[in-house]
Amino acid sequence: MGANPISAGAIGAARARHQARVGIYDTLSVKEKLAFGRLGLGKAQIQTGSDLKRARQMVAETQRLKNRLPNPGAGVLDSAAAENARALYGKFHEKESERYTVRHEPHMPAGDYTDLGKLIALRVKPTSTGQTAHVQEISFPHKNIRVVCDPDGSQIWFVGDGQQQDADDIKIFTAENGPRPYLGLCRSIVYEATKWHPQLAESARGAKIEWEHEFGEEGGTCPAVSYDVRHQRLLLGKASYHVEGAGIVN
Repeated sequence: MGANPISAGAIGAARARHQARVGIYDTLSVKEKLAFGRLGLGKAQIQTGSDLKRARQMVAETQRLKNRLPNPGAGVLDSAAAENARALYGKFHEKESERYTVRHEPHMPAGDYTDLGKLIALRVKPTSTGQTAHVQEISFPHKNIRVVCDPDGSQIWFVGDGQQQDADDIKIFTAENGPRPYLGLCRSIVYEATKWHPQLAESARGAKIEWEHEFGEEGGTCPAVSYDVRHQRLLLGKASYHVEGAGIVN
């Protein structure tokens, strides 16, 4: 026949040109992006063929070490909870989840969670034994505390260092002592997140923006805020709120 065969070298060159145009990281499968993400490797770290080769070597070495352990946790990424967490992330941000991060947070049950964004502030109404009756803001400047939730969106948690409240801070909210003093009711939460929903203004779509949700604004109840003294973590209780679609609703 008159057709000319294409050499393997030509195919490889065409593939390389395609990757150069769109970026090597963008051509990877979601599964491989998740594997790299667990090692803290993302688009910024994987920009060349050499970067990709090193990243794959790191994944292979990590897997080799995990296989030597008695319980490497195989299949966790394919569990129903993990799938639900990823699906909720996609709805909340209108963007596919590309990273799976393992954190040690002893104040939380082991499991899969959806990352909603960075915690900016909590506005809390102190208890009747506090030093003031006015709503107080607990803010976290220069911290990267993550707001996460259960895969079903029913409870919000805060992950990361920088949540410390000393004795004087606690006295503003309550005279209660103990391992988990109740600070009061959370009136609102402010978090920073990037969302890509089409209904957003073009200037807001894909930008890091501070969002505020007022609890109880639709007739629901406000969640309780407590402080875990041992683990130095703020705790947001369950209430009528839940994470759904593009935001937090009551």
